[in-house]
Amino acid sequence: MLFSSHSSFLHFRAATRGRLVFLVAMLVVFASTVRAHDPFSSSTTAQITPENLVLTVAMSQSTARYLLEKPAQGIDEGVTDENFFRYRERFMKRALTLYLITGAGETLRPIDSEATLTGENDVEFQIRYPSPTAGPLRFRALFIPETPEGHVATLYVENAKRDDLGWGYLEATTPILEVPFANSSAAGGPASGIGSALIAPAHPVAPSFGAFLKFGIEHILTGYDHLLFLAGLLIACRRLSTMAGIITCFTIAHSITLALAALDVVTLSSRVVEPLIAASIVYVGVENLLRRGEEPKGRWALTFGFGLVHGFGFAGVLKGIGLGAGGSSLLAPLFSFNLGVELGQIAVAAVLLPLLFQLRRVPNFVRYGLPAASSLVVLLGSYWLLQRTFFS
Repeated sequence: MLFSSHSSFLHFRAATRGRLVFLVAMLVVFASTVRAHDPFSSSTTAQITPENLVLTVAMSQSTARYLLEKPAQGIDEGVTDENFFRYRERFMKRALTLYLITGAGETLRPIDSEATLTGENDVEFQIRYPSPTAGPLRFRALFIPETPEGHVATLYVENAKRDDLGWGYLEATTPILEVPFANSSAAGGPASGIGSALIAPAHPVAPSFGAFLKFGIEHILTGYDHLLFLAGLLIACRRLSTMAGIITCFTIAHSITLALAALDVVTLSSRVVEPLIAASIVYVGVENLLRRGEEPKGRWALTFGFGLVHGFGFAGVLKGIGLGAGGSSLLAPLFSFNLGVELGQIAVAAVLLPLLFQLRRVPNFVRYGLPAASSLVVLLGSYWLLQRTFFS
């Protein structure tokens, strides 16, 4: 009996090893295309001062490198503090063509630009334009069609006193934000020129409830790391009650930290959060393999703990689009974004759960498919962990 169990165990290890080799090969082939999607990969602040309009654009290093356009001019190595000067001039030149800005239909020509590497290892551009003489201001993100699919640029506009003039998000289908503004001479004030007299409109432009709802849905449906974590949790479950408990715990946990982080009660750097999210995926996949098909016990606690980490990731998205900037309201955007995340999560679960129940009726899927799926979870999680730890 002992020998039979030992032989079965060796057979299991051999079969698993073969699947792992196959999955590693798949990962090598598709590693360049599979990534944890970051839909809010660039953010822009436009400040109108007495002398100039200054754009500050921050984006991930990978996006900035991608925008150098021609593959022959691309950067194959990571950009660091030591080698940044080699690419600085090219980044500065590219910065001049990121946005097209007009004031009352008149194009504002960029005066100069600067490029720096931030402490978060992002690339930050600063582009200076002449101060507009009339409104409305119209911002067109010219670079979005050149970025990978799903890129979203967020734009926040303020005056010299940091009054909120308007903000929103720009994507492939809506790459333009128009912001009204007035000056004191036009409003009957002292005719001291537009410089010192820029004032915020009575009703600053801002994304609607529906826009934040769409944010949340898009983020969860394109957030492959969050979805893989959830799928990894569910594939080892046999009972609907266990699955429902897992989904509920994940929802409650990430909602808590999303709210706390978005309201600045608790903060955690993305350089810590993103690797932790990847590590949670690896952990769940490994645990699935060690359980060997057993119904998970106490997984709700594991889900709740890691769900708290994922909530910080969701909060980073809202921080990236300037939530609360300029004194803007927090509660409605926070609620609608989280509602969008939940709606997207429910849609995924509605498809995944019936599929898992059907597949579990197939003996070969339980014997080979589940370990293979868990192995893939481990491999993809490991890829993201290495990417976010050593290559970010």
